[in-house]
Amino acid sequence: MDQCIKVAAKLSKINDDDIPQIIKHRFVRDKFDKEGVRELADMFVNPERIMIFISSKNYEKEGNMMYEQWMLTKYKVELIEGDLLNAILQPKPEIKGKAIDIPPVNPLIQHNFSVVPMEEEFIDSPKPISIW
Repeated sequence: MDQCIKVAAKLSKINDDDIPQIIKHRFVRDKFDKEGVRELADMFVNPERIMIFISSKNYEKEGNMMYEQWMLTKYKVELIEGDLLNAILQPKPEIKGKAIDIPPVNPLIQHNFSVVPMEEEFIDSPKPISIW
């Protein structure tokens, strides 16, 4: 419904030629914007912008809880500090004594996607499948 209201508000301001673009423009980019992609990537991989959501009945017993306005869900906002912040900013991931790494090359993944020419004998006279 929200999308319909937004589109309806824009309909009076556009030409008939732009109508197919009115929904598409928010989701499809016609030109590659390298700087915009880099800016988004930097924003998403920056550990200082992280948000952690933890849900548990144990936290509801703590004070200073806020309530979300629609469902009245209890929540609390805290800054990430100390050891947790250091672990996020300088991760040292190890699993069973091995460092996390890129997996080995999979020989079963296809690399040649060229189209093989079709053989004429199969086009003109298909061979029926024998059922036994």
